[in-house]
Amino acid sequence: MPLRDTVPPDEGQGERVDLVVAHHSYGLRPSQWPRLRRALGQGTSLTVRTDEARTGRDASAWRERAALPGCRDELRHALHARTFFLFGSRDVFAEAATSFAYAAGWGPSQKGVTQGRLAMVSALPGLVQQPGGGHPHEVLICYKAYPPYAHFTPPGRSARRRRRTAASP
Repeated sequence: MPLRDTVPPDEGQGERVDLVVAHHSYGLRPSQWPRLRRALGQGTSLTVRTDEARTGRDASAWRERAALPGCRDELRHALHARTFFLFGSRDVFAEAATSFAYAAGWGPSQKGVTQGRLAMVSALPGLVQQPGGGHPHEVLICYKAYPPYAHFTPPGRSARRRRRTAASP
């Protein structure tokens, strides 16, 4: 997902990166990504239907397994060539998807987003840390509306229904 050219964050540090989500069984190595990316060319934006009930069941199954000792079904990450990679199984991606869905659903109702401010809404659970300790990595999921904010309609109000102006009867 090309995220480098999106709306810049209000806070935080570091450079913006793109996101690649890959099933761990594909064996994608981050060092191979620049060559693979050049071969992909310009893609076509797609909209797909989701099975939210199945995603919820898979996420729940992962949470139950993750609580058991010896569970190795984890969300792993790597950073290479200004791209953030997430590796895991379908169930662990389903758990991450519930965090993104929560942010998409509740982000627009957060305080200040209609004025263009960033709202931290969720985080990615289950992200495995690099060996050696130190400060743990955390991926925060934030919501920020695209400018201009005049098109932004708060949740609960119909986007088709316009407010009456002072000049309207």
